[in-house]
Amino acid sequence: MDLFILLSRYIITSLAIVIFILILGREKIETKVNLPPHLLYNTMIIFFSLAMIIIGIKYFKDIKPLFINWLLITIMITTFYSLIKDKLEVRGSIIVFLIIISMIMLNRLDVYEARQQLMYLTISLMGAAIVYFLFPMITNKHMIKLYIPGLIILLLLPFLLGKRIYGAYNWVDLKFISFQPSEIGKIAYGMIAGYLLTEKKIKKQSIWIVFFLTSIISIIFVLQKDLGAAFLYMGVFLILYYIHTLKLSHLIIGGLACGLSGIIFIATFSHVRKRILSWLDPFSDIWGAGYQMAQGLFAMGTWGPLGSGLALGTPRSIPFVTTDFIFTAIVEELGVIIGCLIILSYFCIGMFGAVIATELKNRFLQYIAIVYTSFITLQAFVILAGVLQIIPLTGVTLPFISAGGSSILSSTIMIVILFSLPIYDKKRKKAKRKVSVAQKGVKKIDTKPNPKASEKNSMTTQKDQKIQPNNTKSNPKVFAKNSMTTQKDQKIQSNNTKPNSKTSIRNSINTENINKIQPNNTKPNSKASIRNSANIENVKKIQPNNTKVNSKTSAKTKKE
Repeated sequence: MDLFILLSRYIITSLAIVIFILILGREKIETKVNLPPHLLYNTMIIFFSLAMIIIGIKYFKDIKPLFINWLLITIMITTFYSLIKDKLEVRGSIIVFLIIISMIMLNRLDVYEARQQLMYLTISLMGAAIVYFLFPMITNKHMIKLYIPGLIILLLLPFLLGKRIYGAYNWVDLKFISFQPSEIGKIAYGMIAGYLLTEKKIKKQSIWIVFFLTSIISIIFVLQKDLGAAFLYMGVFLILYYIHTLKLSHLIIGGLACGLSGIIFIATFSHVRKRILSWLDPFSDIWGAGYQMAQGLFAMGTWGPLGSGLALGTPRSIPFVTTDFIFTAIVEELGVIIGCLIILSYFCIGMFGAVIATELKNRFLQYIAIVYTSFITLQAFVILAGVLQIIPLTGVTLPFISAGGSSILSSTIMIVILFSLPIYDKKRKKAKRKVSVAQKGVKKIDTKPNPKASEKNSMTTQKDQKIQPNNTKSNPKVFAKNSMTTQKDQKIQSNNTKPNSKTSIRNSINTENINKIQPNNTKPNSKASIRNSANIENVKKIQPNNTKVNSKTSAKTKKE
């Protein structure tokens, strides 16, 4: 049996490498080779099934719960690949790969804890689906304004309803359920930061408002002795600050400030000081504070690239092996190669998040992508660096792999939103196009003339055109009537001291301008002057040039 497990290491490692190559190949390389459409899905199922068979053979007494867990996870994977297509399928395959690794190791360590984690995963997927469909409403500006006080209240709950776990008050215990507010707060923090940084009213002060909010959150975590969460939130803010301002010097200063804060924490909190000492030299107190780190290093450094084989190692001797130190158990039994693939998977998540952020046109969605990508990748590298003795341990979980309901819930919702942001961006573009088209249609309707009004306008313009163009051809009847006027009338009209009463009533214009215009107009057209009373400028042009009259009327005037 052990020989079969040892030989299976080569198959499991090879399948993991193939899965990783298929994911990266479908994301980056446009190959002309016609690969089977379900090759990635089939490889995933074979990889997971083979690992579960090995665990079932080794722990035959737990075969029934193992079979149920295998069946449920297989249904989930099948549902994912039947519903999700294109780039979302490829990018989501990285998450599926990490979840499969998690389920393999949790079933090997504790089948009932694996069942519980599977329940948390199901709830997380349901929650992510709800957030996906309600995302436009959730990201409404009026809703986000409520998230700011809501986030502060949520993070303060451990002071009222919290319980102390390993020296930190970072859990809320509601008797029937317990959760970490710091994990749930990540979702709200991303939306709040995106809203504040894109709000035009506070454009210049926006980054400092986000800094002030992040500082308050970090202080709350420090008071709860949850230094890992404080470091994580401040680290995400520094990434956000650099992307928003592109000032590297400020980023370096911020990093130094975080380092100085860490030194102060070491001097202030005793449990932090113990972690630092065990990190620097875990073998000096191997049966005390350094026991966890020492056992983890032994586990990772013993078996080499292929590991000991499933169920042949001793990972249960490591404290918190299903949460903080699950990576050491994976490396011990599945090998260093699969451990490296896990690290590369988080690099891929960071790469996918960066690509999504650059492709988005909406600034609000861009900041959400940056925050969620930073939370997932930074948290992964913080715990991995702590386990590998690069930095002190911070007590955070490994996203999608460590056991824990709050962690899998927040990570699942963030990754679903992150990978769905291009879809939301396209929907917003379509909505804007519809609005612009509707506005153009309204303008066209407003500018469309009324046919009846246009007929009336055309009639009036034709009359005006006959009257106004320099008035070269006057009405003979008008001038016939004008010719009957006496010399007294001519004197009156030339001096224009007593204008026509009808004309003065209708012409509500300055009389001084009329007096200037009319003296030269010895024989004005009464009807034309009445019609042209509304436009003084046209009268000025028409009346001075009114020198040519009808030939018949001029002859009559000569006879008289």
